[in-house]
Amino acid sequence: AVGDFSAVRVVPCPTTGEALEAADSFIASAELFRFTGTLSSENIGDRSLMVGREAHILSDPEEQPWVYLDHSFNPTVSLSHAPVLNADAPPPVITAKAAVDLQPGAPLTIDYTLHEWDMHNGGFLCGESGRQVSGFKHLSDGEKEDALPRAADHLKELHLDEQGGR
Repeated sequence: AVGDFSAVRVVPCPTTGEALEAADSFIASAELFRFTGTLSSENIGDRSLMVGREAHILSDPEEQPWVYLDHSFNPTVSLSHAPVLNADAPPPVITAKAAVDLQPGAPLTIDYTLHEWDMHNGGFLCGESGRQVSGFKHLSDGEKEDALPRAADHLKELHLDEQGGR
């Protein structure tokens, strides 16, 4: 059900304050949770996620567990949702699935460069790799080519625009 986070736990994290982990074992592709929120045309930072060319989903109610998905360039979670045309559209239901087999206590992470075009306030340093995370737009050409098959549809569209394809 949408908003059922019983498969995950919010736990203390020394680098980000709080993080999300698996509460049980899951095989790759297993659904972990589904969520929705409020759409905004504004990127407010670490409590929002880009879901369309001009749309970010905000946690509603505030501090839903999904906001504690940490970043990894080798994510353990994949997110999917129906296309979102703009911030006036109905908010999508986002499905979080295990990207790999997970054991209880496994950190739940996404690759923000697969969802965000240009991150709020320049992004952040990845605690795992030490690399800057600024959004898909800021990846090198080689990194973009590698990430494009896994990138959210709105990033594929923005990338095509950037290449002069639209």
